[in-house]
Amino acid sequence: MTCRKLLSFLVWVVGLGGLASVALAGKFWFTKPDLDLVIFLILMLHNSANGVDASNAIFLLTLPILMPIAYAFGPFWAGLVACLGTVDREQMKFPLPFFILNRGISSAAAVASALTLHLAMGKMPEVFTFMLSATAQVLTIGILYIAIQSLQCACTGSEDNYLSHALALTKTIIPGAAFGALFTYLYLNYSVLGVVAGYIVLCAVRSQTLFGHIDARYRLNLIKALLRTSYSKDPDLMLHLERVAYFSRRIARRCGYSWSKMHIFDEACYLHDIGKLEISDDILKSPRVLSAQEFEEIKKHPERGAKFIDDIPMDDGTRSMIRNIILHHHERYDGKGYPRGLAGDAIPLEARIVAVADAWDAMTGRRPYRRPASRMDAMDELRKNAGTQFDPYVVEVFLDVLENDPDILGNDPAVGYPEVGHSLNLEAARTS
Repeated sequence: MTCRKLLSFLVWVVGLGGLASVALAGKFWFTKPDLDLVIFLILMLHNSANGVDASNAIFLLTLPILMPIAYAFGPFWAGLVACLGTVDREQMKFPLPFFILNRGISSAAAVASALTLHLAMGKMPEVFTFMLSATAQVLTIGILYIAIQSLQCACTGSEDNYLSHALALTKTIIPGAAFGALFTYLYLNYSVLGVVAGYIVLCAVRSQTLFGHIDARYRLNLIKALLRTSYSKDPDLMLHLERVAYFSRRIARRCGYSWSKMHIFDEACYLHDIGKLEISDDILKSPRVLSAQEFEEIKKHPERGAKFIDDIPMDDGTRSMIRNIILHHHERYDGKGYPRGLAGDAIPLEARIVAVADAWDAMTGRRPYRRPASRMDAMDELRKNAGTQFDPYVVEVFLDVLENDPDILGNDPAVGYPEVGHSLNLEAARTS
C-alpha cells in the first residue's frame, strides 16, 4: 500500500470511526431527547460560525457548551451535537473524506469527554472530574490530529508545526474545564436559558478581549499599505521587504514557531527596515561606497524603527516580537553588530532568523551599488560567516531550506540570477 493510499485509508477510518463512536454510545447510553438540545445545537453552530483567531486571546466555547449536554443527556447526544454543531461554512467546501474526518474527530472527542465525565462523577472532587473530561477531549483531538498530519507530511515530504499546534491545545484544558463547569451549573440551576445568558456574556468578553488584537492587526496592515505607497517608486526595495519576509517565514517554520506566532512574525519581518524611512535616499540609493559618517547614519535605522513601533498601541506580545526584529536584525552572533552589541543567544531568535534572510537577499538581490551574487556564492558566504556574523543553527536550517524546499526552488528569484565573479563582503559598509 502506497503512502497516499494509506493516508486516504486512515482519513476514512478515523472519520467513520468517530461517527461510529456516537452510534455505539447511543446503543449503550441513550436518553430521551429534549427541546433544550436544539438550543444547545444553535449555540454550537453560532460558536462555529463566529469564531475569531487570535494569538494571545482564545476562548474555546465548544467544550463548555458540550459539558452540560454530557452531564444531563449522556455521551450519545454530546457526540451528535458536536458532530452537527461544529460544521462551519468553510468545512462545507472540504472534499468528502476530510469533511467526514472533521465530523469524526469532533464526535469522538465529545464522546470521550462525556464518557470520562460520567465515569469519574462521584468518584472524585468535581474540579478533577471536569478537568479529566476536558483532558479527554484534548487528548482525543491531539492524538488523531497528530496521526493524520504526521502521515500527510511523510507522504508529501513537507513539514508542519503540527506538534506545536497539538501541544497548544493543552492550554485550553483549564479554561475549558472551568467554563464547562460554569455552564453545567447554570443549566442545572437556571435551565438552558442560564447557559444562553452565560454564552452571551462570554461572547461579549471574548469580543472585547480580541478587540485590541484585531485593532493592532488593522494598524499594522495600514502601515504595510503606507510602506507599499512609499516604496512604489522603488520596486527593488519593495521586493526586498517581501523576500525577507518570505525567507524568514520558511526558516521560522523549521525552527518550530507555532501557527499563532507566525501571524505576528510575518508582520514583523515586513517592517524590519521601517526605520529607513527616516534615512535620506541620497544615502540609501547611493551607487558608491558609503563614507563612515553616512554609515553611522544608516546604523540609526533600527532604533528609529523601534521608536516608531513604540508609538503604535498594540498588545505586549505582538510589540515584543516586532520590536525584537526591527531593533536587533543587525546584531552579530559574535557581538560586533549594532545597535546594542548583543551576542549569541542574547539576540532574540526572530532577529537572528531575519538577519540571515536579510543578508541572503542583500547578496542575491539587485542593488544600485553592485550586481547580484550567484546562488552558490551566496550560500558559501553564509557558511563562511556562520558562528561569527550569523547564528550557525539558523544558517544550517536556511541552507537546508534552500537545497531541499520545493517551494523555494520553484519561486526563488535568485535561482535565475547569473553567475558573477565578484567578491561578496558582508563586512562592507552596506546594509540591505
